[in-house]
Amino acid sequence: MAKQLGYPCTDVIPLTQDASARKYFRLKTKVPIWNHFDESVNDLILCYLDPKIGSHKEFIRINKHLNHLGPSILAYDLKLGVTIQDYLGRYNYSEAKSAWFYEGELSDPEGQDVLHNEGEYLDPVYSGAKRWHLRPKQLLNDFKKAKIPNLKRITQKKLLTQMEMFQKIFLVNFLGLKKSSDLVKIINEIKKLQKETLKELNKQEWGNCHTDFEHRNIMVDFKWPYCVDPYISLIDFQDTCIGPEGIDLAGISVLHHESFKFHHLSAKSDTEKVRWGGIQRNMRILGTLANLYLEQNRSFRLIDLPIILSNLIYLIPNKYSNLKTFLSTNIQEDLDVKVSEITGNPLTSNQAMVLAAGYGKRMMPLTKKTPKPLLKVGGETLLDIHLNKLLDARFDDIFVNVSHLGDKIKKHVEKNYVNNITIIEEKKPLGTGGALINASKKHFNNDDWILVINADILCDVDLMHLRSDLKKVSSNRQIKAYLVGVLNPHHNENGDFGVEYQYERAGQQHYEKYSRGSMGIVRVDDESIFDEPYHLVNTSDGDKNVSIIEHSFTWSGISFIHGSVFDDFKVNIKSPFDSWSKIIKPLIQQRKVAAFCYGGKWIDVGTPNRLKLANEMLKEEN
Repeated sequence: MAKQLGYPCTDVIPLTQDASARKYFRLKTKVPIWNHFDESVNDLILCYLDPKIGSHKEFIRINKHLNHLGPSILAYDLKLGVTIQDYLGRYNYSEAKSAWFYEGELSDPEGQDVLHNEGEYLDPVYSGAKRWHLRPKQLLNDFKKAKIPNLKRITQKKLLTQMEMFQKIFLVNFLGLKKSSDLVKIINEIKKLQKETLKELNKQEWGNCHTDFEHRNIMVDFKWPYCVDPYISLIDFQDTCIGPEGIDLAGISVLHHESFKFHHLSAKSDTEKVRWGGIQRNMRILGTLANLYLEQNRSFRLIDLPIILSNLIYLIPNKYSNLKTFLSTNIQEDLDVKVSEITGNPLTSNQAMVLAAGYGKRMMPLTKKTPKPLLKVGGETLLDIHLNKLLDARFDDIFVNVSHLGDKIKKHVEKNYVNNITIIEEKKPLGTGGALINASKKHFNNDDWILVINADILCDVDLMHLRSDLKKVSSNRQIKAYLVGVLNPHHNENGDFGVEYQYERAGQQHYEKYSRGSMGIVRVDDESIFDEPYHLVNTSDGDKNVSIIEHSFTWSGISFIHGSVFDDFKVNIKSPFDSWSKIIKPLIQQRKVAAFCYGGKWIDVGTPNRLKLANEMLKEEN
């Protein structure tokens, strides 16, 4: 599609799919273009929307009148359902503050390290720019001033219909509330609240209303050195209408991933605008996300529902005490259980897949007649080592993909295992990424986590401990993959990724090596990881001293991936692709990957020499 529109590319990285079914891809173009910093870059964004579902027409029309607040649209084809836009950066506003911190480990012109002080991290002072925490409000004000012709005024009926999704879809259809006299009373109180909400919204100033003006729709791009003003843009404005200002004010104030409280210094007029705009907005979003799951089986942002509901309860005036009590007790508890059932309980996740379909070219000539997973280490096949560890750790929903000499693997499994291990046959190897997407279509529960292991590794990490550790990981609702990282071997000294993790310090800040089993957020640099294996940055967080140690690690070939990640790949696999570049790395760039940093035994058994090394190591241990 990109080539048809005049932008041939060397690589395509899937990004996200939003609630409106738009799919986004990052293109690496053959010919560089000039970006908003007047720099030559090879990155663009392709947005695809099935023409049978919707159109980019209104997005393109509105963008012409936004005075560079949105992306530059370089090309589009409405029949194809494609727009090609300039690349606005890898971070949305909610991610940008931490991105500013870790990406800002700079060097000055003389090559000296630059460490940010507290003010620069929390509130960078850019030349000619408003302070950092005010940027969304500034962008909203600029958006409201844009002269966009022919915008439709949102009707009272539509505002009410959107709110009514809360009781009709979220409470009744999604949570399954049964008809009763008590429920009728609660519904009547909800209707009374919704009627008052409309009345209060009508009192507000009406103008350009994005309807989804929130941090995830504000993109931030940095240009280093840090004194340069970041480039901030607005996206997803295709539903812009004339509406009450409180809806967009609530969008940048009442966030879906953290609890909200009014600031004690907030002006009362702004407080009431946010209150009523937030009630309308949160009711609409609870209904919309529930409906998305019920109609399309998409668990898009379902993990945010408990916080969205909690914030709604907070916004409701205290005079609706019966409603607030009902929602905060009965409904909040039911919702927690429901979301846990859908998204998967990390402590009971029992799906696992061993990737065993490769040709084993690096292992030739040993793999000419024997598939690599059936090569032996210490008298036991690589495949048996993995399957026995999985069974011992109580994974009882195990998949093994096969292709090259696959019949031998299939016979081996059928002969040696009474457990229900599913063999997934591939006519030709689909690559590690293609294999996962193929398996997700028929075999995985995509509302749960899947443990994925490469067959050609040896690692003594405790899988039961790793699975139980998912509880910590999934408490960060953004995390979609959990990697096991190991110390960099001689054949990969620079590592595959970096890890940030924090230590609280009293007095003088100092460096400390990581401890086995520590955990942190994964990052990847475009060019390399680090010149040094360790990288230390000091900053402050309130009254605490915090040291962030960044360490480069090698991916072990072991990872937990949440099945919802595969929902964006419901396409025919035309050519093999690997999971690192097409699935995991895009998630890392969105800061959705955590790592378990493991210092124990690990070997990549990918060549005859390393197979020999593995056997010698086991012999010495025995």
